[in-house]
Amino acid sequence: MGLLVAIPASAAQAAHPRSRLAAGYVLRAAPASSTASATFKVPKLSCTATTTGVGAGASIVTSSGVAAASIAVLACFLGSPLYTVAVEVGSNSPASTITPKAGDTISVKVSSSAASSRATITDVTQNKSQSVSGGGHKNAKTVLGMAADSAQVPVSNFGTVRFSAGRIDGKAVRASGAIAVDMANGANVLQVLTGALNSTGAGWSETFKHA
Repeated sequence: MGLLVAIPASAAQAAHPRSRLAAGYVLRAAPASSTASATFKVPKLSCTATTTGVGAGASIVTSSGVAAASIAVLACFLGSPLYTVAVEVGSNSPASTITPKAGDTISVKVSSSAASSRATITDVTQNKSQSVSGGGHKNAKTVLGMAADSAQVPVSNFGTVRFSAGRIDGKAVRASGAIAVDMANGANVLQVLTGALNSTGAGWSETFKHA
């Protein structure tokens, strides 16, 4: 999955800033020691013959790549859903050991500092976890939500993903100062809409709008 998030300072004709690579809640100045976590359910995909992909999860990125990422991959291939997971620290991204199913509850957690980084994903329904650890990074942004596929295929029609228990640097998303960001393509067509935070300040929805 591609997780380098490019977010403009402002975006005309948009309720939220727009990114070609992510939708969700973004802390645009991540501290030297950063953490993020959230929970969501794997959605049922609506697939056609077109190959599509998108990720749901948490990531901490540097100015040029990934510090730590924990992602449920939601893809369509040859007309059928393809669910897998990706954990990544720097350039280290081991093969997936979990195959989620629609309806499974997923927990994601990432951390990064100058000394070390770690990414963990847990399929709570299947009681399976996968983690990867590595060296430290200089953090730039923290992202909770959806990530565009690195191959730049169209976005999978995932309907709606509802996130809960979202925390950044030990705080509920609202208290962390993160801002809402929508995903749009190169023509500025809205692809994924980020919903408002709920009363807990830690839950919200991501809704598919356009491939």
